[in-house]
Amino acid sequence: LYRDYDPGIPITCRMEPQKADSSIDITTISFSDLKYYFQCPYGFKMRNIYGFNVGFNERLGYGKSIHSALAEVHRSIKDQETITEEMVRDLSETHLHFPYAYDENLRRDMGAKAKKMLSTYIEAKKDLKDVEYVEMDVAIKFSDEILVLGRIDLVRKSDTGEIVIVDFKTNEDAQEEEISQDQLLLYALGYTYTTGKMADFIEIYNLDSGVEDRRAIRLDLLIDLEKRVIEAGRNIRKGTVGFTDNCAKCDFRGICPKPANADLKLTDHDDHS
Repeated sequence: LYRDYDPGIPITCRMEPQKADSSIDITTISFSDLKYYFQCPYGFKMRNIYGFNVGFNERLGYGKSIHSALAEVHRSIKDQETITEEMVRDLSETHLHFPYAYDENLRRDMGAKAKKMLSTYIEAKKDLKDVEYVEMDVAIKFSDEILVLGRIDLVRKSDTGEIVIVDFKTNEDAQEEEISQDQLLLYALGYTYTTGKMADFIEIYNLDSGVEDRRAIRLDLLIDLEKRVIEAGRNIRKGTVGFTDNCAKCDFRGICPKPANADLKLTDHDDHS
């Protein structure tokens, strides 16, 4: 084409096609998206490939606001700053943001609940001193199949050297126990991948109830999770999509092509694109 305008441009020899660099030919995904694949590959396809997003409610942003405020609290603790009631008020003003809560009463109730939650947590953890990392970004490469990204809410290191991976939940963003366990085990792998050290415990802290669910990290669960993540990465790259039995809570059950009562596994291909 360009030679039609400038005959002086030489004809470049045709380049032979080169095999893609396998180091960059890798599926990159956040755990938030990976959990949709674990719940159901077809649901993952609808969300992440076709771009269908379910509707949101007015409480969207509630959990994120609290997480942001807690992160600042933990950074202050790590920097050995004293946490005061005035700081709690400042945190509320700075971090509590509910952009979709159009109802004034709902917005006021959410704000009051969040402030109480922060005050209760700070009072319960006023002697907390063992903060190692706050909102720690991790990236875990599983073979050459998949790179998973995540962010750990809090990493604690006790005086005895025990490492605890902590994730904060509210009743608003609660999820299945198995998914929460997978998330924390993945973060434990990410901690090891990043620091070269093994974590000892995973912990889910429920901010509504103040209950700490702490569990020792089991090697067999880590091995099983790694296998499932690699399989997920391989299937996503190949476009292999199937179904699971998590239909009751699925956002796409009204349009899902899965035959009723069919026992379809992850390896079943979806021919209903």
